[in-house]
Amino acid sequence: MKRLKLFFVPVFAIAAAFALMGCASTEVTGTVYFSLEDAPVEGAIIKVGDTEVTSDAYGHFSLGSMPLEIMEGQVVIEGFPDHDFSVDLEEADIEHHFTVEIPATHTEIVFVENTHDQAEISLDDVTVYFDGVEVDSRLLSPFQTGVIAPGNYAVSVDSEIYYPFTDVVVLEQGEQEIKLVLDITLEETYRRFNRTNDLHRHAESYNYLHPDVRALISEADWAGIHDTGVSIIDAAPNDETEYEDWVSQLTNRTYPAVVSFVRPYITEQGGDRTAREETQYWTNADGRWYRIFLERFW
Repeated sequence: MKRLKLFFVPVFAIAAAFALMGCASTEVTGTVYFSLEDAPVEGAIIKVGDTEVTSDAYGHFSLGSMPLEIMEGQVVIEGFPDHDFSVDLEEADIEHHFTVEIPATHTEIVFVENTHDQAEISLDDVTVYFDGVEVDSRLLSPFQTGVIAPGNYAVSVDSEIYYPFTDVVVLEQGEQEIKLVLDITLEETYRRFNRTNDLHRHAESYNYLHPDVRALISEADWAGIHDTGVSIIDAAPNDETEYEDWVSQLTNRTYPAVVSFVRPYITEQGGDRTAREETQYWTNADGRWYRIFLERFW
């Protein structure tokens, strides 16, 4: 009996030791994904101690056998801050899978005109810079940032028909849309206004009248005072003049800054052409240029 007992104890101890050795580690796998819908990260580098692996097209990776302790690691993705993570493996089974969420944003930036209808701008008329880098015009329909780290980014726009624009936009985590408003230059506003009148789109040109003027004449009356039987052949404006504290006899108000243009043009009716000219006055309010009148003409 004694000999049998002495033999049994070592066998039990050895079996227990092997059992403990089997539970001293776990097979660790994981997935890296951006904080966006269905956005696994391919090519992320996962570092744990001396172990370094790369995620596949589905964001999956394998670290192999890891000890049952708190595991500290880091995810490195080009263009993103390094992301530290911690995983508690102390009570893990023989296999353990965890996920790492990387804060990210995917933002659509829409540029609109500072007009009554805030129409989207013609992207052929602008050069856009994002974070100091010129954006390929083929990507401006509309501009999407791609998946990038949340943060503050500089956006600037160069154009001949819009005033220079520079702003810092805050891109938050997740999917979002940002609308940026561009102010139209006086010269472009002037051109559009006269173009609408030349094409007899007087309901549209009514929106270019200063609100003080629109308070005095309705859209229907504005359209009615124009002779739609007359064709207008426009010419480039000249004699631009700037005024300070300009007084309108029509509205009986003073405007701090007004710009005038002399507009030469030709009217044609029944084959007869007549050379004419008029002086137009324009003033800015809330980033928009509006036509204002010295006195009543209707």
